[in-house]
Amino acid sequence: MTTRRRLYGTLALVALMVEASGAADLSRQSLDIPWKRLDVAAQQRLREVTEQAIFFRDVLGITVKSRQPVFDFLIEHPDFAATAGRILGIVKYRIIQERDGVFWGDDAHGATGTFELIDAAPGKRIYLARGTFVKRFLPTIRGRIVLVMVYEHRTDQTDESRVINDVRGYLRIDNPVLGVLARIAKPVVGPIVDKKVLRTFAAAAKLTEQAYHDPAALYHTLGASREINKRDLREFRKALRCCAEEADKSESLKLTWGNI
Repeated sequence: MTTRRRLYGTLALVALMVEASGAADLSRQSLDIPWKRLDVAAQQRLREVTEQAIFFRDVLGITVKSRQPVFDFLIEHPDFAATAGRILGIVKYRIIQERDGVFWGDDAHGATGTFELIDAAPGKRIYLARGTFVKRFLPTIRGRIVLVMVYEHRTDQTDESRVINDVRGYLRIDNPVLGVLARIAKPVVGPIVDKKVLRTFAAAAKLTEQAYHDPAALYHTLGASREINKRDLREFRKALRCCAEEADKSESLKLTWGNI
């Protein structure tokens, strides 16, 4: 493999590390980090990324059709959302909850790591992710991402419920040499990143739209899988607002048989 091919491959991997980023727009104050609300330790961890970021990107106005209870449930349970997406054949990545607010993820394409909910407010989430990207014949990339997500639920004139999402991402590469290369490649990598973040939300939209248009079918499909957490599924059913009578009968039957 030539030096030039290695360089191109490395830059491509850097692009994959920043799927949580998008088109630049510094004017959205709603995406600013509320530093005064955070404790000193949280501020320091975030500033280590934001003040040494090689990428700063915004994606604005990403629209997803979803009822508010469904979207709110999925954003609070990313592990459940990932499992549901795999069952439906929408995604391949895995997310496992390690402890309250901290999750481990594997995107099935070489990227693994943890992400943590640093701050939550109505309509706003701030995450800190730390991970690695491993690919054959190429150096391991280590990096951190701060992701700020602002979302708003709206109902249009046709009474359809939608969620408008704005996302801001900061990426820090912890490999010194790769960080320099990424800065040089920024004009090329930026448009690639924009497409990747939109694809990520497109995958999420497939799940929320099925919940919107046919919640009963979604509930039964998930319920038939051994992968899904049944306790979370029961909570998700409340957000779906479907299958209540059938589910209640099923629970009653279990209790009846358990007493025999």
